[in-house]
Amino acid sequence: MAEIIKNFNRTIVGNLLPRMVYRLNIDQESKQNISNIKEYLSENKKVNFVGYFNHICFSDPLLAGHVAGLIDPKKTRHIIAPISYSHTDPERSNNGGTMHMKKISEACGVEMRRVIQTYQINNPEYGYTQEQANETYLKLFRRLKELNKSETATGCLICPEGHRSDDGILGPGEEGMLSIGRFLQPVAYVPIGISYEGDYNRSGLNFGKRLNLSVGEMIISEKGDKSLTTDILMRNLADILPIKMRGQWAESK
Repeated sequence: MAEIIKNFNRTIVGNLLPRMVYRLNIDQESKQNISNIKEYLSENKKVNFVGYFNHICFSDPLLAGHVAGLIDPKKTRHIIAPISYSHTDPERSNNGGTMHMKKISEACGVEMRRVIQTYQINNPEYGYTQEQANETYLKLFRRLKELNKSETATGCLICPEGHRSDDGILGPGEEGMLSIGRFLQPVAYVPIGISYEGDYNRSGLNFGKRLNLSVGEMIISEKGDKSLTTDILMRNLADILPIKMRGQWAESK
């Protein structure tokens, strides 16, 4: 019964809510890619996926969750997502929104794993050490290893930049995404591009705004494959964003 309730919540929050609160546009190429990925995951039930997205505002994980629902509509995969350790610290002020989002996500069956972001390590504002950060990632990787041994495949939703962009331009990707993918091999990397038409609030939900949600071609990484690089994955993500948002990959096409 608990699983049924979680799947129902995931349908409402992940599938229906984004279409209700945003003027959401998914172009035809993205729709075709979604169809191809959905078919592949349906036929290859043991393949995991990593849905990775550019991070420009507070509500981006909701949109990544929406794509997860489109490519795996039967919810056959366990969804896990890293989340900011500091933004889910009840001792820190102004964390109410993130804590609320965490509770909603967990009610939808999404497993949230707290990690210390790279830019916060040895930063006096946060006070986290490299050792503390390593421990959070070790816990995440141990859990991924457990999941990969289970009968249920996994879907991981992650922001490869590690934090929200200050100006909306895609920043460098961190190696954590590739490390997570190697724990989940065989894995399909699914790039998810998020862009608003006009101004948006970096720290807000931006309900009612018109936004473009793009899904690129998946990249398959088989078990034992070490040829894939973070740069290849980031180029794949940049290619589905408007040129002005592609950053160092602006000339990739």
